Amino acid sequence: NWVHAMAKRYAGKVTWEVWNEPDLNPSISLKAIVDINIRTSDIILKHDPKAEISALSLVNIRQKRFEKYIEELHKAGKLDNFKWICYHAYRYRPEDAYSMGVEECYKILRKYQPKGVVHCFSGSVELAKETVKMGMYIGVGGVVTFKNAGIAEVVKELPLNRIVLETDCPYLTPV
Repeated sequence: NWVHAMAKRYAGKVTWEVWNEPDLNPSISLKAIVDINIRTSDIILKHDPKAEISALSLVNIRQKRFEKYIEELHKAGKLDNFKWICYHAYRYRPEDAYSMGVEECYKILRKYQPKGVVHCFSGSVELAKETVKMGMYIGVGGVVTFKNAGIAEVVKELPLNRIVLETDCPYLTPV
């Protein structure tokens, strides 16, 4: 099938995102989203055991539903199939998106301890250190070069091997 062909062809050459923003369509069930993430990641890992795969790639984070996604992956024993869990927080002001439910999301992260990157991190030094202690990475973009952003001070306190420089071209700074 198509997934097998793609996994064979690109083994060791790409990182994977299973399904970008499936939750934009309310008719797609949580079960369908979890199932396709599991089936697809299993096929990719069969052809490339060291593959780096992103799970979920959600756009509408509702804490209870988000936890249900993570819980279902955990119950299936498949949470470790994924290097990271992706969430696209689209808001007019990015800082509003980050502040919406961060503590609730961290409760879920603390409970399930998934691998991953906290994308476009803009939190405190303490939260960054807690994230690193959980085994996750801190993602920073070009905003780290802005004096008033504060993220440069956070980065100085972290081990270099836990920082991921993100570009997300063409949407992240510098544009």
